[in-house]
Amino acid sequence: MFDMGTIFKRLTGRIVGREKELAIILSAIHAKMPVLLVGLPGVSKTTILNAISEEIYGSQRVIQVTGDEQLSAYSLVGSFDPALVIKDGYKSEYFTAGPLTKAMIQGGILYVEEFNRAPSGALNALMTALSDGYIEIPRYGQVRAASGFTLIGSSNPADDVGTERLSRGLADRFVMVELAYQSEEEELEIVRRKHKLWSDDWIRFAVYIARATRVHPDLRSGASIRGSIAFLNLLSGWNEPSEDIMYSSGIAAFLGKVKVKSSSGRTGKEIILEIMRKKFTPENKTNLLEHWKKSAEAEKDSSGGALVETNGSDIADSRKGGAIREQSGPSPPMKKTAREGTGEGGIRGESYRKPDGLPFMDLQVRVTHQANPLTKHREKPWLSFEDTKLWAEVSARTFRAGDVARRSRSGARLSTRPWNTSFYGDIDVDRTLSKFSETSGYFSPGNIQVRYRVPLKRDFVIFIDHSGSMVGEKLAFSAGLAGALARLGSTELSRYGVYAFDQEISEIKSLVQSRDTSSVIQDIFHLPEGRSTDLSGALQFALQLLDDEDSDAADVILVSDCMPTRGEKNFRNLNKIVQKIPNLYICYMNSKIGNDFPVETDSGICQLDLYGWWGYKWVGSDHFFSVDSFEDVPDVLNMLIGHRNESIV
Repeated sequence: MFDMGTIFKRLTGRIVGREKELAIILSAIHAKMPVLLVGLPGVSKTTILNAISEEIYGSQRVIQVTGDEQLSAYSLVGSFDPALVIKDGYKSEYFTAGPLTKAMIQGGILYVEEFNRAPSGALNALMTALSDGYIEIPRYGQVRAASGFTLIGSSNPADDVGTERLSRGLADRFVMVELAYQSEEEELEIVRRKHKLWSDDWIRFAVYIARATRVHPDLRSGASIRGSIAFLNLLSGWNEPSEDIMYSSGIAAFLGKVKVKSSSGRTGKEIILEIMRKKFTPENKTNLLEHWKKSAEAEKDSSGGALVETNGSDIADSRKGGAIREQSGPSPPMKKTAREGTGEGGIRGESYRKPDGLPFMDLQVRVTHQANPLTKHREKPWLSFEDTKLWAEVSARTFRAGDVARRSRSGARLSTRPWNTSFYGDIDVDRTLSKFSETSGYFSPGNIQVRYRVPLKRDFVIFIDHSGSMVGEKLAFSAGLAGALARLGSTELSRYGVYAFDQEISEIKSLVQSRDTSSVIQDIFHLPEGRSTDLSGALQFALQLLDDEDSDAADVILVSDCMPTRGEKNFRNLNKIVQKIPNLYICYMNSKIGNDFPVETDSGICQLDLYGWWGYKWVGSDHFFSVDSFEDVPDVLNMLIGHRNESIV
């Protein structure tokens, strides 16, 4: 084995900071324990790995794989060449070793990026290698791990959509090392080592931009130090400094490394320009431009420094950051209220604003199915509380103004009763004949069975996903739908309840509670920006709620993009919960990104992403609606009330 003290001393001379993390990683490797590095993009995971490989092994013996959906047990272990096997049978020379087998034979590091995205089947192939130090390959034999074999995985905790939860048996074998963003002084030193010839003013300016993006209220996630290094790279070589070039370079370097909140109403370009202009003031502009010219000229003749002096590269990663989250746990706890404070406003977000002079919505609405939508400017996020409240009323009236046949059925069910002279109705022939046979052919007026309509009491329970991906118009749709159902409930003998969820459940209105519609819509508007999405927790809570309220016939409406990022995330296991809910409807908020699954719904052919397809398969076309915009509320009402009552009639 290696001398840990010597290796640690050399590593701390090459890598800025990270002393505690390096000590833990070295200890784990020395003890032959696998390591899982958990951190946001750009926090030096790959840099540390390359440096350790060089110092311990004397060369970069790192075999790297990416834990995406394409990774399988076969691709990790290896396989025989089918054509050669058919020709000559199974021979060891026809076997092509996979990355796991190669790393075990060479005694190097198997590095699995995006470890938490790897399918469980592929990760299970690691179990024997980790516990016993060998793997059995059919028709090839046993492969034992050479001295020095180590498994290191990396995980970005913020990019948890589509991730797999590690099995307990696998997670128990790992040492977890969390890597956060480094201090300002350490980040300045990292950039100095990369750009040795740039002035300290410019290095501080570049680092300032990156750090400012991480705390900006309109950004969901900010840039790593890679953005600062890329910014100065782009400026290098320009003999004649220019403000336009500087701003354009800043946008190019940082735009792909930040994620804008949908509710902000701004673009990433605008936010980056705002950050740069705060620092690039008239007071220091001349000095910076002068230093730029000198630094750029000097750097043209120099290859610059490096964060780690190695032939390896620090692999770029454009995914953004967030907070470390647990991936499993019990059903979410219940919170009594969904918001704090009062006051009317727009959809959540720090930069709610409406451009001057823009008409705030066309409120001249005709009560027909072709009502002039309030979403005239729906690509913009400034849907207000008042507009949403009005659109809820319009949607309810639009639904009531549908065809006469549907309207006459809505809110009622057919039943039969004996005829008498006090009322008239259509004869129920089947029931009348049945009564006639029961009396052995004896006729009396009471045998005549007449159809009549009984007011149908309907219960609706809406579950609104308010996780990080459900912002802007998606939240406005949820508020509009709740308001429309409230308006209908006042005349259709219905009750409704509203609950919001992310990884917890928030009660906005219970089924039995009486609340003003405006206050319900306002509460939805003021929901805090949520975290991860626990679909299983929301569905299990709905089941319990139906039992507690003694309302098995209630319609449960799930408004979500159907991306489970917490709790149960397996399609089949979630489907088992869904099937226990008698009347579940899914309003899928279509993101229009990665929509590779065409399906046929009552509203026509629509394109869904993987999670939308999950929802469609769970409930079927009659109970599924792909929501494109705020103006879909009347069509969703038609699905909820029209379909259900037609089936009853």
